[in-house]
Formats: sequence, structure tokens, C-alpha cells
Amino acid sequence: VRMLGVITDISERKQAEALIEESRDNLARAEKMARLGHYKFERGEATLTWSHGIYRILGLSPSTFTPTIEVVLNLVHPEDRAILDQYRRDIMAGIERDSVTLRFIRSDGEIVYVENWAKPLRAGEGTVRGMFGTIKDITDHKKVETALSQANRELVEKQYAIDQAVIVDVTDVKGIITYTNDNFCKISGYAREELLGTNHRILNSNVHSKAFFRDIYRQITAGQVWRGEMCNKTKDGSLFWVDTTIVPELGANGEPISYMSIRIDITAHKLAEAKISYMANHDSLTGLGNRAVLNAKLAEALARLRRHQEPFAVLLMDLDGFKHVNDSLGHAAGDILLKELAKRLSFTLRETDTLVRLGGDEFAIIQDSKESQREAAIALAIRLLELVGEPFNLEGHNV
Repeated sequence: VRMLGVITDISERKQAEALIEESRDNLARAEKMARLGHYKFERGEATLTWSHGIYRILGLSPSTFTPTIEVVLNLVHPEDRAILDQYRRDIMAGIERDSVTLRFIRSDGEIVYVENWAKPLRAGEGTVRGMFGTIKDITDHKKVETALSQANRELVEKQYAIDQAVIVDVTDVKGIITYTNDNFCKISGYAREELLGTNHRILNSNVHSKAFFRDIYRQITAGQVWRGEMCNKTKDGSLFWVDTTIVPELGANGEPISYMSIRIDITAHKLAEAKISYMANHDSLTGLGNRAVLNAKLAEALARLRRHQEPFAVLLMDLDGFKHVNDSLGHAAGDILLKELAKRLSFTLRETDTLVRLGGDEFAIIQDSKESQREAAIALAIRLLELVGEPFNLEGHNV
């Protein structure tokens, strides 16, 4: 028996095959890490060639799924099918296209967002024989993008609600205005261009003391929130009151880098308070102080007397015949008489004296004097008697 054989060295081929297999494994690993997959479609072929990456992204198995054009289109979200079909037609027509974002629906109902990119495959003479492309799973990116968009939309909505309800401005650490909302411009009377870049002192009403602002500055520069009521001045010089909250924005080192002021207009409330306070302390007919003012001024005068021995006098007066004026000329004439008398008394008294109406035709005067109190009080009483003795013209009647 004789045997004849030929031995061929295939080491290089085996090495090449090993390198190819290693490259395929590396590509598969890279696609998995990058959540990427690639595909190829040849003109005239019924199916596409998919990498394992695409199967993995779409939750499919190569053993149970055959990727034909029609079946693949059915995996796409109904709103995106026309987009993918047109994209495929353009590529096969040799048109260069940018990537498109598509939604695929997995078998478990989950929506997967992918970025699809493809290029024409050309034959030697330049004709398009197919297409090669990749899809990248961008679902996580889309979720983050959607969450950020939602958060931004909510932030915009909240800012809009705040802007509609309150007055907002932002200053830097030197008090320079860097932001104002429409309400701030409206209440201050300044255009936004007039306010931006201007120091907040432009609104200083001079109602508050320097110590008031020093306390605010000390608190906010320490990174603490300040709350309180503040009176500001508009462009035309009128005043407005605001319930204010100043919030420091802190930098990386914990130091303030800006201050946001959120205000609520309380001008009407403050005016109402002032009106109530005025009515509680003043006579509605003459505008003079009432018994509450008299009691407060007496308490002050007594305190000065005890501490500094400063004398004072109290004079009480009423009008003889006032009831006759009311009965004969009417209560309207009596009111005119009381108002005219209040004017005369106010005119003859000093600024340091206090004049109040106790009620009816009764008035009281507190006189401060560092001179001889007795003589000063007598002199004042004589002046008042002379003043009251002069005729009053009441609707054509002298009384």
C-alpha cells in the first residue's frame, strides 16, 4: 500500500481568521458598550442584515425574527413610520441625509428612542446598490432631555406665576440692579432700561434711617434672609410700601454673589392702617386730636416733669351759647362754627402746644413753657378769650 499526500501550511489563513473573529468580537463589544448597532441592505434583497447590537437594542432574537422592510416598519412608532420610509427611499436614491431620531416599540411595549444614520452603498460605476447604517440607543438621553424639558417648563410656569403675583428684582453685591420683572417696572414707574445697571438707592424714599439699612446689609451679607416692610419711592416721587423678602444667592465659597428681592405691594394696606390710626386719634369734624391724643400728650408731659422738672399747663374751654346756635341756625351752622374755631385756635398756638377737641364744644390745650408757667398760661387764656370774642360768620349770620 502506498500513500501520497500533500501538506499545505495554512497558519497565515488561520491567523487571519482569528484576527477577523477577534475584530468581530471587539466590534460587538464596542457596539454593546456604545449601545450601537449596524445594518446593511442590498437592493433586490428581501431582508436586511442586522448586527447583534440592533437585536439587543430592540429586544429581539436573531433566531426568531427576520428583519424585512415591512416587518421593520411595523416595529416603528406609527407617527415615525413615514419618516423612516422616506429616509430609506432618499438613501437608496443616493441622497445624502443627516441622522433622524426614531421611536421603536419593543415587544414588551417599551418605547426605545434611536438615532438612525445611513449612507448609500455604491457599485464600482457609482450606482447605488444598497445602504449601510447604524442606530444608536438614545433612550436614556431622551428621558433626561424630557425630564429637563419638563423641569424647565415647570420653572418657567412657576416664574410666570411669581412674576404675575409679586415684584421681583435681583442686584449684585454692590446693589446694582441686574434683573427686574414687569411688576417692578410698573410699580416703580421706571422702564427696565432705566433700572438695569442702576444702584438700588434710586428707590430710596428717605423714610427709613441709615441704621435700618445697615441692619439689612449686615444680615444679608452674612448669607441670611431678611424679611420686613419697606417704603420705596417711585420715579414721580410718590411712595409705595412693600412687604419684602431679600434672599442671598451664595457662591461656591459660601459668600453672597447676588441678592433676590421678592416684594408684595402693601401700599393700600398701609394707607388703610394710616387712615384707621388717624381716625382713632383725630376728631372727624375739625381734624384736631381727640381724647386719645390728649391722654398720650399728658403722659409725655408728666414724664418730662418727673425727669427734668419741665412745667406745663392744661387749659379747658367751651363755648357759651353754642346750644343756641345749633337750635336757632341748625347743626350745619354749629359744625361751621366749630371748624372755624379750630382754625383760629390752631393759628394762635405754638407748634409745641397741643390742641384737642374733647367733644361737642369742649376743647383742651396743653401748653409747654420753660418760662414762668403761670404767667404764660394766663397770657394764653387772655389771647384765647379775645380770639373767641371776635364774630364768626355762619352762612350770613354773625355770632
